Amino acid sequence: MIRFAVDHPVATWMLFAALLVTGLYAVPRLNVEAMPETDLPELSIVTSWNGASPSAIQRSVTLPIEEAVAGCHAVEDIDSRSEHGQSTVTVKYKRGTNMDFARLELSEQLGAVRRNLPPQAGQPMIRPYVPEELRAEEFFSVNLISPLPMNELRDRAESWLVPRFLAISGVADAELRGGARPIVKVLLDLQKLENYGLTADQVANRLDALDDIVPAGPVRRHGLELTVSVRDDVTLAQLQRTVLATVGGQPVTLRHVAEVRPDFEDIAYYSRIGGENVITLNITKRSGQNSIAVSRRLRHELPVIQADAPFAVHFEVDQDEGRDLQEKLQELVIRSLVILGLLFAMLAAALKRVRLTAIVIGSIILAIVICLSLFYFFGVSVNFITISGLTICFGMLLDNSILVLDAIHRRLSGRQEGDTREALIAGTREVAFPIMATTLTTVVAFLSFIFMTERLSLFYVPLAVSVGIAMLASIFVAFCWIPVALKGPSERELRSTAAADDEFALRGWPMAWRWLLATLIIAVVAYGGAWAWKGRSTAGDWLPWIGGAAGLLGAVGVFVAWVDALTRLHLKLWFYPLVLLVALSVGMGWAYKEKVRKGGFWRPQPKETIVVYCERPVGTDVKLSSETIKLFEQEVLPLPEGAHMRAGAFGNQAWLNIEFDDALLTSAYPELFRNKLIVLAEELGGMFIWINGFGDPYMKGG
Repeated sequence: MIRFAVDHPVATWMLFAALLVTGLYAVPRLNVEAMPETDLPELSIVTSWNGASPSAIQRSVTLPIEEAVAGCHAVEDIDSRSEHGQSTVTVKYKRGTNMDFARLELSEQLGAVRRNLPPQAGQPMIRPYVPEELRAEEFFSVNLISPLPMNELRDRAESWLVPRFLAISGVADAELRGGARPIVKVLLDLQKLENYGLTADQVANRLDALDDIVPAGPVRRHGLELTVSVRDDVTLAQLQRTVLATVGGQPVTLRHVAEVRPDFEDIAYYSRIGGENVITLNITKRSGQNSIAVSRRLRHELPVIQADAPFAVHFEVDQDEGRDLQEKLQELVIRSLVILGLLFAMLAAALKRVRLTAIVIGSIILAIVICLSLFYFFGVSVNFITISGLTICFGMLLDNSILVLDAIHRRLSGRQEGDTREALIAGTREVAFPIMATTLTTVVAFLSFIFMTERLSLFYVPLAVSVGIAMLASIFVAFCWIPVALKGPSERELRSTAAADDEFALRGWPMAWRWLLATLIIAVVAYGGAWAWKGRSTAGDWLPWIGGAAGLLGAVGVFVAWVDALTRLHLKLWFYPLVLLVALSVGMGWAYKEKVRKGGFWRPQPKETIVVYCERPVGTDVKLSSETIKLFEQEVLPLPEGAHMRAGAFGNQAWLNIEFDDALLTSAYPELFRNKLIVLAEELGGMFIWINGFGDPYMKGG
C-alpha cells in the first residue's frame, strides 16, 4: 500500500480528492441525534385510567391486553406493570422481527380490547420501547395559544392541526396534551327502556356495531393483493336515529329512550406555561431522520399552518431539540477550529516549518472527513456517543501523522541528493509496525464491545464503530497521503535541515520564561476573544477552563525546559519515580472508589434548573393536583425577563420546572425562588414534596 501510493502520486491525489468530495456530499446529510437510535425489538402499550387502583388496572386493562398480545407472532416475552392510573405492557420480540409489521399486527389484536375497556379508560397507545437511560426530552413541542376555550381548541387541533403536522416529512407522531377530548354522552331513561322492553346491554351492543370495520374487497397492484376496509363516520344526528329494535312494526330509535348530547371527557393532563393553561403539541421524529433537518422543516411549516388554520391560533415553540443540537454542533466546530489553530501554532513552533505543520493538520482534517463519510454510508448517526469516539481518537490521529513525518525527515535530513522514493517508502515502513500495533490494539479493544447485547449495545456498539473507523482512517491517511504530500517543495525543505535542527536550542530558564510568557499571552487573547464573542458572563464561565489549559501548557513547557536535568535525576534516584507512581495509583484508586459515580449510563447534563415535584395520596383527582402545583407557581409570579416556567399535573402527581437564561443564572433570582418554594412547602402537608436545583435537594413527606 505504501509503495503503490508513492509510485502513483497522481492516482493517490485523485483518490483522496474523491474522498474529500464524498465527504462534502455526506456531511450535510448525516443523521444528527442527541442519543443513539433505540433499535430494540420491543414495543410498549400504555393505557391510562385516571384514579383507578392497581388491582382495577390489572383486572380490567392489563390482563385483556396481555391475552391479546399473546396471539401475536414472534413474541418472545411479555412484561407488564400496573400502577395507579396507568398500565404498561412491554412486548419483546425475537431478533430479526420486522417491527413495522409487528406493530400493525399488534394494533389489529388490540382492536377488540379497545371496545371492551372501561369507559373512563383511555385508548391503548403503542410506542417503541425506549430504555429509561436513553429517554431524553421531547424532540419538538409547541404551545397552542388561542382565544378559544381549552376543550374546543383541543377538539379543533385534533381534527385539523395534527394531520398537518403528521404530513411533514420526518414526523412520526403528534400528541396533544392538555384539555379534554370530545365525547358523546348517552343518558338512558330506564323507564322508557322498560316500556320498550330494552336493556342497557342491548343499546351498548347496537352502538358498538356502528364502529365495525366493513371489508370492501381486495385491490391488486404490482403483484400484491391489498385488503381494503371502510368505516363510516357517525354524526350526532345519525346516532340519535340509530334503530335499536322494532316494536309493533315501528322502529325504536336511540332518541326515544335516551338523551344524546356532546360533551368532553374528564381532563387527565394539565399543562401550563408561565402560569397560563395551554394545549401542548408534542412531536416525535421518525427513527433514522436527521434531527436538525426535521426541526428546520417544522419551523418552516409553522407560519404556513398558522396562516391556513380555520380558527385563531398562535404557535409558541417550547422545546426544539434540533435547534439545540445545531447550536451545540456549531460550538463544537468553533472549538475544534480553535484547537486546530492552537495545534498549528504549537507544531509550527516545534517543527519550525509552516508547510510541514499544514500537512500534519491537513491529515487530521482528512481523516475526520473520511470518518464522517463512512458514518453516512454505514448509516451511523452523529450523536454524543460517536463524537466521544472521535474525541478519543483525536490524539492518535495526530500521533500517526507526526511519526511518519519524523521518520521520513530523518531519512532525508542533511541529504542534498539521493533516492527520494526509497526514503519515503523506508521512512514510512520504519514506523509502520509500531503504528499498526498500537492502532490495531486500540481497535481490537473497542471492537469487543460489538458483542454486547440489548441495552448495553445501544451505547457501546456505536462507540466501538466510531473508534474503529477513525483508527483505520488514520492509518490510511498516514501511510498513503503523508508520504505523497511530502514530495516536492516539502521534500526539499526536509533535505535542507538536519533532524537535530528541529530540536529546541534553548534549555532551562531562558526557554521556560519565554514559554510561560507565550502561554500567558495566548490565555489573555483567548479570554479577550471569549469576552468579545460571548460576553462577560460566558467569558467568566470559561475562565477556569482557559486557566486550566494555560496551566497545563505551562507545565509542558517547564518539563521540556528541564527535561535533561529531570532525566538525570530519575536515573540517579531510580526509586523516586516508583514511589510517585505508587502514590498516584493509591490516590486514583481512592478517587475512583469515593468520588466516581458508578452504575447506570452517562447522559449530557442540562443547565441547572429549579424542579418541584408533588405527589398527593393515591386516588387524588388531577384537578386537586393541578391546584396544588399552582400554589407554587403563584409564589414566583410574575417572572422576570429571562425566566421560563412550565408546570403539569397528571393523576395524583404534579411538577414545576423553572429555567433561567445565562444572564439570570448568576443573579439572585434562582436562590430567591428556591427559598420561596421551600417556605411554601413547609406550610403544606399531606403530600410528598421534592425541590431540587441551586442547592441541596429538599424533601418532605413520603
